[in-house]
Amino acid sequence: MDQTLYLIRHGETEWNRAKKVQGWNDSPLTELGETQARGVAGILAREIADPAEAILYCSPLGRARATAEIIAAELGLDFGLCRFDDDLKELNTGQWDGLTFAEIEAAFPDDLNHFREDSWRNRPPGGESYAMLAARIGKWLDALEETSPALVVSHGIAGQVFRGRYLGLGEAETVSQDQPQDVVFRLAGGRIAELTSQKP
Repeated sequence: MDQTLYLIRHGETEWNRAKKVQGWNDSPLTELGETQARGVAGILAREIADPAEAILYCSPLGRARATAEIIAAELGLDFGLCRFDDDLKELNTGQWDGLTFAEIEAAFPDDLNHFREDSWRNRPPGGESYAMLAARIGKWLDALEETSPALVVSHGIAGQVFRGRYLGLGEAETVSQDQPQDVVFRLAGGRIAELTSQKP
């Protein structure tokens, strides 16, 4: 793959702040989340010589869409050209959506234990396993054909799996990666660099 990818997690949401599982459900960006999205746009503006040449890809979930819209506005991109793809959505957490882990533990103790024992093969009720998520992320990566820089707005767990799939990491390494909301991961030449607003 010759294409350089810039992977971004959506900004903080109300449910992130409340420590609720979001999955395929949604909640609005907080004020901090909007600030994070603008900060990410600043990183991209510094990194990419001509942002107009970049292709914007995005999960269709509202929090990713809101983040991408802010980034597009800051970079002068036409948000109407954004390419939405279901394969970039977060892990589907099924019946756990909108619950805290304490609530999940109370309502679904056995399911939660099974998921914690092996999240790659076990899944939340009505949701998907990490292996299922990895399959669709891999399908998306394998289908890329463009050479223009790609801005990819996705999610926390999806971003872990995305980076793990790109580097060929094992299961444990993949899920041990950070999930920051204020950095950009540059994927190029088989390597990943973490770009922050503090780095020149």
